[in-house]
Amino acid sequence: MGKKLTKMKEIKILAIGDFHGKIPYFIKKVIKKEKPDLIISPGDFCPLYERKLIFKYSYGTDKPLWQVIGKKKQKEFTKKNLRDGKKVIVYIGNLNIPAISVTGNIDLTTYRDIGEISSPRRRRLHKKDLITPLLKKHKIKVADYKLVNFENLYFVGYPRSSYYGIKPRMKDKLRLRLKDYRNQKKRIEKEIKKIDRKNFIFISHNVPYKTKLDLIRAKGAHKLAKGKHYGSYLTRKIIEKHKPLLCVAGHMHENQGQDKIGKTLIINPGAAKYGKYAMITIRDSKIRVKFKK
Repeated sequence: MGKKLTKMKEIKILAIGDFHGKIPYFIKKVIKKEKPDLIISPGDFCPLYERKLIFKYSYGTDKPLWQVIGKKKQKEFTKKNLRDGKKVIVYIGNLNIPAISVTGNIDLTTYRDIGEISSPRRRRLHKKDLITPLLKKHKIKVADYKLVNFENLYFVGYPRSSYYGIKPRMKDKLRLRLKDYRNQKKRIEKEIKKIDRKNFIFISHNVPYKTKLDLIRAKGAHKLAKGKHYGSYLTRKIIEKHKPLLCVAGHMHENQGQDKIGKTLIINPGAAKYGKYAMITIRDSKIRVKFKK
């Protein structure tokens, strides 16, 4: 499955993400049994304790949650989210296995999502990237818009990536979204140009748009999203153009599994929060995948 690799030894990868503040204690048993050479994560180390409030007051609007609940309450949520995200990062770092990750849309970074409003009233309360320094401190390599290599494999990552395309909900935001889309695409492709694409693995927080991995089906899904494809348009375009051997992505908790775009195999390992992960074995031209459901 996938393109022919330069001759290489077998590499076993534990793909795991969407922790949302839950420490995956089960990983130690998996490591003992599977003996992975590498851990790959599509991010979301932090929880989002204000999730219900966001969907109640902010989702589908231009109004940030802090304007509803107040800055003090929002800062309390941020502090708790950072605390529990840090616990997960420390745990992964202490496993003493090489790890590569991107940051998710819930993680407390300063990366913009496509079309994210940047006016002072909408700007994030945290002005600093609070997660990337923690990942680096605990020896987890960060692939956000960067090239990271391991053995004969080359990884480039796309963080956040939760906006589902460049098609705007509001016409006056189209120019902003197109600008962000082009800038982020340029940053990713600058790194891809440096590598042998036969051995290229793309890590995206979100799965690609319009696959069987990005359809919103969850029973409690918001009415604006249910039944629609909410994967990343940019992730799909990178795959179609650059044809990586493999794409590891997450974000869509309910859609653990695999799909293909052309010859590129796409893996969503599922949410670690619910005990899910995937074991990926790569050797020469073959990729094998086992899912923990």
